Amino acid sequence: MGVRASLTEISPDAFEQIASGGEPELKDGKRHALDKAWYDYYWMTGSGAAPLKKAITGDCLHPQSSQTLEQFYAGSHDYYAGFASPRFVLELANALSGLTYPDLKQTFAENDRELRDYDWEAFQVLQSAYVEAAAAGNGLMILIA
Repeated sequence: MGVRASLTEISPDAFEQIASGGEPELKDGKRHALDKAWYDYYWMTGSGAAPLKKAITGDCLHPQSSQTLEQFYAGSHDYYAGFASPRFVLELANALSGLTYPDLKQTFAENDRELRDYDWEAFQVLQSAYVEAAAAGNGLMILIA
């Protein structure tokens, strides 16, 4: 099982094609690497963590690869492919852009974790991915492999 995650911007048309079972070319989208930090953000369950958890799963699974992140993590699949629709990207961009270092530090503490520099840097990548995609009206492909 892999542990690195990336988010790649996809156009609204590409998202619609994927949601309909198509396979559009996605190589040209801007890519944001989360490395291994996806794990910390996904598994946090504190009251302030909902946008973080949703940011890792997106709001849509690939129609031809419908395993959940939990199934992937359990080792029964080689990768996780999720998507954040353009509407969902805008919603999450608004939620994530409001989070600050003290907010994130508190969320980590509520989940018995310490916010490391690595976590903060990865959060800024996550935040930028959603904010930039929202500004362009795009969705995101979330790949963990």
